[in-house]
Amino acid sequence: MRKRLFPVAAVIVAASTVAALTNTLPGHASPAGPDPLPAVSQDALPPGERSRVSSAPNLDPSLRALMAAQDRATTVLQKVRSVRPTAASGFAGSTLDRDRMRLFWHGDVPEQVHEILRTASAAGVQVSLEQAPYTEAELLAEADRMSRRPVRSGDAAGRRSLQVAPRPDGTGLDVAVAGLPPGMTEAEARRTVPALDTDLPITFTHTDFPAFASRYFDNAPYYGGALMVRDGVGNSCSSGFGVRGNNGAATYILSAAHCGTGTWETGTVQLSSGENQTRTIGNTISGGRDTGRDIQLVLAPSGGGVYWGASINPPTSAGSNSYVDVESTTANQPGATVCHSGAYSGTQCNAQIVSVNNTITIEPALNGVSRITRLVQTQSTDNTAFAGQGDSGGPVTSVAANGTVRGRGIVSAIRTGSALRTCKGYNYQGRQCSWITFYADLQEAEFALGVQTLTQ
Repeated sequence: MRKRLFPVAAVIVAASTVAALTNTLPGHASPAGPDPLPAVSQDALPPGERSRVSSAPNLDPSLRALMAAQDRATTVLQKVRSVRPTAASGFAGSTLDRDRMRLFWHGDVPEQVHEILRTASAAGVQVSLEQAPYTEAELLAEADRMSRRPVRSGDAAGRRSLQVAPRPDGTGLDVAVAGLPPGMTEAEARRTVPALDTDLPITFTHTDFPAFASRYFDNAPYYGGALMVRDGVGNSCSSGFGVRGNNGAATYILSAAHCGTGTWETGTVQLSSGENQTRTIGNTISGGRDTGRDIQLVLAPSGGGVYWGASINPPTSAGSNSYVDVESTTANQPGATVCHSGAYSGTQCNAQIVSVNNTITIEPALNGVSRITRLVQTQSTDNTAFAGQGDSGGPVTSVAANGTVRGRGIVSAIRTGSALRTCKGYNYQGRQCSWITFYADLQEAEFALGVQTLTQ
């Protein structure tokens, strides 16, 4: 387990991934940028002021009615929880079955709670009140104690994990352990798992290991659009696509060559124990770089998915943990609308291809990258930022009819100067983003490096 924590400022200031390349590109970089978007006629604007929609549109009426009933029941629960101080001591939990709520209580029920339930009943909210052997507070305290106990004892081999939570009816704890031999009974598990030394009733089950994965803290197999931090240097980029070598079983992450070489890691997470943890993604391979196309391979277990949704926003958010499948790759042509999903900007789908087969020369070279060919140029359709620092190496895609994505390229550069716009996503001080971007053509990258993009 890594003990080193990159300071947030060090990770992002040293990122300089897109910007370190693109700051060398003047605003009038060749080839010239497109003319400004034409002005929109006032007649083309929607009539009137902005219109506020009072409720979410396009919901099935029965679903809307069910959600409304559940909302009323949840309001009752909030009122019950707000009763202080005696109510909190006896509250054991609650469950909701469509629009019917069951409220579980340990011991005497305060009059304030009875009054809340009477008012709810008069308003048509169905709530049943039932006794429970334990309070929620008691169960939470025991779950906390157990979670701090060892999951392995002595010289036990292998990895284990423990999941523990109060049952919502206040009758005990739900406990699940991963890493035990199949078929091990609860009694046998208690003898080998120190954390199971509880006197409270438990419901014991076997489970699988949790896979904590997000843009910031990805988990093998690694997907596109995740944060990649260079060990010992601290600059960060984004992962592109999972690929496989044409002549073997090895898999790689395809990213941008100007990000540099070495060992790549995830972001650092501080555990509840106070320890810091990172995951090692993999290492750049010397034979897997093409600086003339600004692409490189990181030897790593990878898969055919791309993160989709919110960007990282440390320290408050690790970004989206949702992904979409990569269905195939596709060719680039001017006029096509594209998306990118870099770790720093999140998923953006507001750009069109302006031109293909661009060549850009940069002096002095950055991590061996100077002259880049076969770049695709895009511009955002709404004159807002499309990519920026930290998105280098990230995937460029388009969306297929079935909702999966088609791989198009790897984010390489942005135009600075007058093309800079307010950043989207993780907008730390000093970050630069642009409405004009360049990316490496994915099909060209596959041919140049002898790999195939992984699909689901």
